[in-house]
Amino acid sequence: MKYSMMEALHLTIDPATHQVAPEHNRTKWAYLYLINEHPDKYRIFGQEDLNMQPRGSHLSENIILAMNRGQSGVIFDNPHHKQQLQNWGLTKHTAFTCAWQYLFPVPQQGVAVRAQSISQRLRTSPALKIGLQVRLGDFELARSKAWDEGLAAAYLNAAKRHIDCAEQIEARWATEYPGRPIQWFVISDSRNLRIALKNKYGTKIVTDDESMPQHVDCNNPLSKCKTAKNMQQAAMILAVADIITMSMTDAQIISLQSGFGRIGGW
Repeated sequence: MKYSMMEALHLTIDPATHQVAPEHNRTKWAYLYLINEHPDKYRIFGQEDLNMQPRGSHLSENIILAMNRGQSGVIFDNPHHKQQLQNWGLTKHTAFTCAWQYLFPVPQQGVAVRAQSISQRLRTSPALKIGLQVRLGDFELARSKAWDEGLAAAYLNAAKRHIDCAEQIEARWATEYPGRPIQWFVISDSRNLRIALKNKYGTKIVTDDESMPQHVDCNNPLSKCKTAKNMQQAAMILAVADIITMSMTDAQIISLQSGFGRIGGW
């Protein structure tokens, strides 16, 4: 890429066509949109020459790929690209982490600024750590900051499958590692859920129950990044901090339909 990540983040995308808006130089920028698409759309990664994507715009200097279904790994079986990837020394299990560290070389500072105590607790604690990522939905981003104790039961019920799974892991570890403390690290698009879990389980829960998550996509109607100065950058730092801290856990429980949840595990 010949231009900065922040320049790319400030591009305007036409929500109707999912193409770079006309006011931008389309010889410089092209956009390949694969958010929540049908599984057939992702076959290009395993079968087609990606140098020819996106069709009609493949000669653009920079191509921005947006996808959230963890399907790009099939490129390692793609006859057009697998030898090149092998020559680079990449594997299906290391490529994602390699790309992440290249794109986000500074976020450790974001973790320190935003949640130094959390990351430090996980890094230095002798406890076994279970990471829970609970995705409730974009509607949670529009809720009030005020905590409502009357909603606690509803939030805990929404995370019941995650909690049940964590309790099963904890029970197994208690047998395998008797006497070893166990902590749960929780990330979620719902601040209220994080508060509810911390109130119920106490010090076993490690979470940021102060920050309000924001959507990093400025085209999302729930996002405030177009109206609040530096909101997009702050939201990105919060998200990256969650992912990095999640990667410090020993086991991860994620929401099935959340691409965000898979990143920390990888």
